[in-house]
Amino acid sequence: MTSDKPNCSQCDTPRRPDDLRCRYCGAPFVAAPLMEVDGQPVAHRPAVERRETSAAETAPGASARAAGADKPLSASAPVTGGRPTVTPDTGGAAAGRAVRPWVRYWARVIDLYVFGAVVTALIDYSNLGLLGSSGAQKTGSLLALVAWMLIEARLLQQLGTTPGKLLLNVRVRRRAGGAVTFRDTLLRSLRLWWRGLGAGLPVVSFITAYLAYRQLLDRGETSWDRDGGWEVVHGEIGPLRVLATIVTVVATFAMSVVVRIGA
Repeated sequence: MTSDKPNCSQCDTPRRPDDLRCRYCGAPFVAAPLMEVDGQPVAHRPAVERRETSAAETAPGASARAAGADKPLSASAPVTGGRPTVTPDTGGAAAGRAVRPWVRYWARVIDLYVFGAVVTALIDYSNLGLLGSSGAQKTGSLLALVAWMLIEARLLQQLGTTPGKLLLNVRVRRRAGGAVTFRDTLLRSLRLWWRGLGAGLPVVSFITAYLAYRQLLDRGETSWDRDGGWEVVHGEIGPLRVLATIVTVVATFAMSVVVRIGA
């Protein structure tokens, strides 16, 4: 009996029918059948060649001489029961491709909060009276969201990151590599603005954010990254980055208070 749901080749996590990437380590799935052996399904992987060890091979220095002739799958893939077992590399490529929806969420919150605070401060400082009514405030928020979409597209084209993503060590890059144009990053921002943020509309934005969150957990990527061929890479978030994030948020809030009092 066969199945089209092989386990992850990196960490052996079971695959759901619609998963494109592993929900644990983010590694892409490679189509391979599951075969039943003695009634137990096991992932079909290339068999590890076994042979008898001679006395000459056990002599001192024999392992070094044979290293170039018969290498195992990897140094981190010990063989257990005839099957190679790969230990997840939490500090390498698997960690970079890990799915971290809340890190992405807070990176975007920081971006929008800092940019919105700067725009509000400029309006208050100009003393034009543009924030006098609730309608004007909602219109200003929507315009700020659109303006940020354009700025974000330019930052992703030039740097592959934004201030919030930089603080939390997140980068966006082409999955297949190659040059990145402003049109490419703008299309990504437009898709995210509609599918992830719901165009900033109340209730709609909550629904779209939840659906994007579930899709990221189930498939390992969002629809806007899949359609555009993008890959979101996460790095380690150390104490210094946490401290820098806190300082940035507090400083932005303090700036908003000072400008509002001065206006």
